[in-house]
Amino acid sequence: MSFGYSVGDFIAVCELAKKVRKRFVDSQKQFTAISDEVKSLSNVLRDLEDVLPERDLIEKQKADLYTHTQGCRNVLVELERMVDKYCDLNSSPVGFSNRSRKFWEKLEWEAEDVRDLRSRITSNTTLLNAFNGSLNNKLSRTTKNGVDRLNKYQDEQECRDNVNWLTSVNFSA
Repeated sequence: MSFGYSVGDFIAVCELAKKVRKRFVDSQKQFTAISDEVKSLSNVLRDLEDVLPERDLIEKQKADLYTHTQGCRNVLVELERMVDKYCDLNSSPVGFSNRSRKFWEKLEWEAEDVRDLRSRITSNTTLLNAFNGSLNNKLSRTTKNGVDRLNKYQDEQECRDNVNWLTSVNFSA
């Protein structure tokens, strides 16, 4: 049994986000807000999916990524259950009583459940954006340190060249 972060866990969450996002593509206008939140989360996950193979994460970063990934997974699974519970978001029931029942179910879902889910999706998106930013900041600091070392070496080399030139002058002549 494996514990902790694995690339497979992360890829599974990316696929789940993509699957949930696709279920909202042709949904009614009232679901646009949550659809946009899921789309944002999906975009951040894709950005990280592109960046992670190029990074060597330390254990704390792996633990943070695992925690954030599990948070995303939990909210996406819950959202998927909600969508399943309220059936197809773009269905058009036949008859007045069916349309009325669907309307009230959707209204009830919007009023009670979506606010919390949207908030959790937004929180997860923000956390993953911050995590991605920290990876990029670390890369920027590493690059800056490398450039600083290179500049220092070049300055020292110029000093050595000047000293060598001065010491090569024959003063006895």
